[in-house]
Order: sequence, then C-alpha cells, then structure tokens
Amino acid sequence: TLEACLKPYAAKPDLQTCIELPGESGFQSELHLSRPGPGCPATQFAWLAPAGLYHGKLELEDGGAGEAAPGNEQALVTEHTLVPFSPEVPPPLSMALTEHHFILLYEDRVALVSRISEAEVGCVALPGDESPPLGLVVDPESEVVFLFTEDSLLEVSLQDEQVGIWRLYLLKGDHANALQHCPTDVEKDRVLAHQADEAYARGKLRQAATLYGKVRTAPPSFESIALKLSDHPSALRLFLQTRLVATPSNMPAQITMLATWLTELLLDHANQAALVAGETSGEYSDARKELHTFLKSHAAKLDPGTTLQLLGSYGCTEEIVLFAEVVGDIVTVLQHLLVQGDHDQALRVLTRPGVPAEVWYEYAAPLMAAAPESTVDTLIVCARHLDPVKLVSALLRPEDSGADGRRHTIRYLEHCVRVLGSRDETVHYLLLSLLVEHGDEDLLMRYLAGPGMGTEGLPVFDPNFALRQCYQRGLKRACAYLYGLLGMHEDAVRAALKIDVELAKSFAEKAEEEEDRKKLWLLVAEHVIMGDKEGSQSGIRRAISFLEETGGLLKIEDVLPFFPDFVFIDDFREAICQSLEEYNGQIDTLKKEMEEATQGAKVLRMDIAALADRRVAVAEDEPCARCGVPVFGAGGKLRAGERDSSGAAAVFVFPCGHAFHGRCCLKEYLCLYAESSPSRRAIEALQEEALRQQPAPRRGSVSPEEEAHASGDESGLEAQQQTPAVQLDTALGEQCPYCGERVV
Repeated sequence: TLEACLKPYAAKPDLQTCIELPGESGFQSELHLSRPGPGCPATQFAWLAPAGLYHGKLELEDGGAGEAAPGNEQALVTEHTLVPFSPEVPPPLSMALTEHHFILLYEDRVALVSRISEAEVGCVALPGDESPPLGLVVDPESEVVFLFTEDSLLEVSLQDEQVGIWRLYLLKGDHANALQHCPTDVEKDRVLAHQADEAYARGKLRQAATLYGKVRTAPPSFESIALKLSDHPSALRLFLQTRLVATPSNMPAQITMLATWLTELLLDHANQAALVAGETSGEYSDARKELHTFLKSHAAKLDPGTTLQLLGSYGCTEEIVLFAEVVGDIVTVLQHLLVQGDHDQALRVLTRPGVPAEVWYEYAAPLMAAAPESTVDTLIVCARHLDPVKLVSALLRPEDSGADGRRHTIRYLEHCVRVLGSRDETVHYLLLSLLVEHGDEDLLMRYLAGPGMGTEGLPVFDPNFALRQCYQRGLKRACAYLYGLLGMHEDAVRAALKIDVELAKSFAEKAEEEEDRKKLWLLVAEHVIMGDKEGSQSGIRRAISFLEETGGLLKIEDVLPFFPDFVFIDDFREAICQSLEEYNGQIDTLKKEMEEATQGAKVLRMDIAALADRRVAVAEDEPCARCGVPVFGAGGKLRAGERDSSGAAAVFVFPCGHAFHGRCCLKEYLCLYAESSPSRRAIEALQEEALRQQPAPRRGSVSPEEEAHASGDESGLEAQQQTPAVQLDTALGEQCPYCGERVV
C-alpha cells in the first residue's frame, strides 16, 4: 500500500529524497509502465513531463515497490534519462509506450521516437477532416495503441518495429541486447565481431578469443584472427577450441584440421612448460592434464594416423597409449607395452571384450617367449574364441620359450583337446610331438589312451608316426601301447615283456582269434618260466598259477618245453593229473556228440525215404484255381511229358490243395512282382528260352526223362534237369502263388 511505501520515510527523515523535474503547473503529465508479460512487474517507465520525456528502467522485486530499499532511488530507477522537448515546438499532448519506441501525439501529427537512440525516427500527419486529438491510450490485453478525439477512435499500428533495433543497441554498446534482437546469424556474427574487437582493444585477449571463435560468417576471417592471436598461445588455443565446438558436424575436414592444430598447440604448450618450469612443476602437470582431457574428449575428431605421428614426434609415449586406447587401436597399445616389457598389462588388454582374434595370433609369439605361464593362463581364459591351429606358429618357438615354454604349451594344447574337445589333426600332432619330446611317459600315456582316441574308438593321430617318434625316444610303454593299437599284438607283447609282465598279459588277451591269443600267452609263459633261473618248487607253482590265469587256454603240456631238463615230473603231478582228467571229460563229451549226430542222420534218412513216396491225389475234374477250367482238360487225361503252351509244365499241384494250369500259374507268379523286378525278368527269360528249346511232339507217351531213366543214361538225365524248361518248372513250383511265403 501507499502507507507501507511511505512509512520508512516518516521514520527516517534522512531517507526523504526525491527526483524533481522543472516545469509549469497545470501541464498534463502522464506516467506509463511497461511489463514483459501479464502478471510480471514493470521493468520500463516513461514520464511525460513539461521539461521533456523522462524514462528509464525499474528494478522492482516480486513483492512490489514497497520492499525496495527506501531512499535509494538508484536501486529503484536505473539508467534513467531525460529527453528534452524543443522550445520552438509545442509540447506533445499525450504519449504511448511500446517495446522499443515512444509514440508522441501532437496537435497535427503523431511522432515516433526510439527508446534506444532517443531520436525521432518517424512522423505521420493527422488528417485535416478529423476533430482535434485528445490523447493516446493502450489496450492492456492486446497492447494496441489508439488515438481518440471527441467523435472518433483511430488505431495507431507499428509495422516491423524490430527492424534495425540490433544496430541501435550495437551503436549504443549494448551487445547483449544487440545479440538478442539480431534476426539472423549474419547480424549476430557482426555483433560478436564488434564485441571481440572491443575486447581485444582493451587487452582482454581470452574474452576476445572466445568471441572470435563464435564468429563464422562475418569478417574478420579465420586466418586474420589466427594471425592476430598468434603471439598469444593461450588465447589462440581458446579461439580454436571455441571455433571447434561451433563448427557444424557436416564439415568433417575443417573439424579434423582444427582438432589437429589444437593437438599440436597443446603439445607445444606442455613442451614449453617442461623447458621453462621443469617436468616436476605444476604448470607442466596442468598442461599435460589439459592435453589428456582434449585427447579423450575429441578423439573421434582426430585422424588416428596423423595424431599418433604427431604425438610420436614429441616423444609423448604415455599420450600415444592414451589416445590409442581411446580410439580402440589395440595394436599400438600392445606394441608400446611390449617395448616397455609390461607383458601382464598387454595380456590384460587382450582379454578386453571385442579384441579381434587376429590380434592374438599376431602377438602370441612374443608373449609366449617372454611370459609363457601368464600367456597360457590368458589363452585358456580366451580359448573358446581362438583357433588353436592359428596359434601353432606362436607355440612352436622352443628357441625363445625354452623347456618351460614347451611345458606351458603342452598345458594349453591339453586344455584344447580335453576341455574344448578339439579334433583337429594339427593340434593333436603338435601335442603328441611335444609330449614325446618332453619325455614324461605317464603324461604321454594319459593322452594316448584318453583324448588321443576319437569318439568312434579310432585314434585322432597317426599311430605309425607316433610309434616312430616313441621308438626314437626309447619310450617303451608307449611303444607297446601303439603296437597294440596297430593290431601288432605279438610286437606289443614282446615290447611289454621288457617292462611289465602284467602289461604283456593285457596285450595277449586283446587278440581276437583263439589261436592268436594262445600264441601270445605262450610268449608270456616262456618269459615267465624262463625267467625263473632256479627251477625250484616255488617257480613251478608260479607256472601252474600262470596257467590258471590263461582261463584254460594253455595246458601243462604247452608249457613243459619251457622248463629245464632236470625238473622232476613229480613236481607236475597235480597239473598233469588235472590235465588228463580234462582230456577224459572232453573225450566223453565228443562221444556223446557223435552218438547224437548218428541218431540225427538216421532220422534224416527216414525222412528222405518218406518224401520219395509222397503223392498228391487230384480229382479228375479238379478246376484251375485261377480260371476254373479243369486242369486235366475235357477228357480228364494228361499225357506224360506234356507241356503248356506258355513253356511251363501242363499242370501244377501244390500241397495246400491249389491246382493250376501251367500258363495260369505263370501269370499268377508274374503278378507277384513289379515289371522292373529282377525275379520277374529272370522268369520271363526262362520262359522265352524254354519256348525256343521246346522239342517237337513225340509219338507215344514216354517223356524224355523216362527215356533217360530207361536207357540208364545218367548224363542225359542230368543235362535234361538243367534245361530252361526244368528250371522254369522248379521256380514256379517252389511255392503256391496264393498261399506261399511271397504272398504273405
């Protein structure tokens, strides 16, 4: 309220100050306020007074003017000024306040005065047919200015009020408002360039560099600015950084050149700091931090090859590694770490996600030579993503890694074949060669009997190659195993006898044929018995016990030749008696088998005799099972040797009771097979041959077979039985075409 506003002045007379403008009493004074928006406190004021137009800015808080510091007009009214009226012209009748202008109403015209330059920028004469103007009024909602008279209301319209405002602010030195009112980027660049020139003239180089960096279209050019700042490295770096940020992404070449130039300037800055202040100084540390920050944040804008070459020319090894890691250049990082001898860090780099397998293949060799144990540990971790075949060249460098390296190579290859299940021949051949060279026969035997055997029970490696390698190294147990694997059981037993008798026994039992197993067991027996130098009773007991191990394959008589001549027969009494008892049992068994065979032969002869007298009775009018016509024709008679027109016998009668004409039986037989069936083609071929060789009809009723029997010509009978006609009859008469096995 007004009382609240004036209360501090009543309490403190020292605060009772005011601003008084000269003028005559009775002048129609007006006070106008301007708000940036509805509900916002006023920020501009204009007072139409007799002395002139008094205007300025207001600094009001949200609580209103009563909360401002009383008596401190500089805190309430800022940037105030008085625009005096010309004494030669009558003062204006009224005024209105817009965003950038004052509208003054005179008796005969409407004048437009700029709030920025305080100069009249326009004038419109009032029409002569109108009544005298009374004043101006502003609609608070639409902010439209109206001129009113006694009998009319006119709208005062301003067009393009914003045009040229930025230039007025610029001339006034108000760069902030000038930038705010620039319509395009071109005008903004001119304002920035003007502001930068002023800052440079005042010696504010960093501010000028920042402003110059934002200028893109207006003069001065990029080259002239760079030359102007060339004697001030820090300002030049700031200018380039600002320009780098302001450059649009569709200009990659310019971006790369700016970033590269900045990199060189930062390198030079760090180098100068080291020369002047020393490498232990804070200035040098800050310069390197600035360089590291730039490389991390702008790595994508730099060309990797150029940047690495630039860093290398300054000898910045740490920065090379930093930049290579940021851009993902694993090769450069590894090369640097290997030169420094930091193999553990190099292995950690290789375990990062996304590292190509080709990098492993390239750097595995030097890592195996320098740190075989750590390298193999890392290879095992990454084994599923690597091809062990492509690592062979790195693993086969014994001159670099030595015996320790070969031992760890064996460990990696064993992981590949045991855990990963690798069946690649190259991997297995390499592992086999290294195991043989290592000389640990137990380790070699675990491989040969384990992962060296494929899923189908066949070796993954070449047994002949393995045998040759083991033989050259004198690995007897492995040689014996490989002999057995190759099916050379006798050689396996002989080799095993030089090492372990029990091993030889196991090889002797692997032979498939009984005769081969007996031969191998005899070799073992000879070794066991001949090895007993004493020939004592205990040695004889061991020999008898050995016979029991053969499972009855060897008898006492098989091993007797291996004993010395001076051994008494009494020592073998029990074994000989047991052997004789076994022979007696075998003889009794053979007798029983012979009696059973004799009885079976007798029964078979009786069955054959019964078959010779087998007959089938067929009725005189027996119909054909296929066509229904009597098989013996109308007369019911069939001549001996008579054949059907199809080439087969005239009649076929089967034990099941079915009877057929020869041609009907042939047709039914052929229906059982497809046209392309081999059996059908064979029958058709026999039929054609029988028809072609069928003899002419003979007189009488004696068949050719009967003639052969009557004459005693056995050779003729045998030849007659091999004719196509007989073969055809045999094939057709084998089974009934209706109920034989072929139909079922």
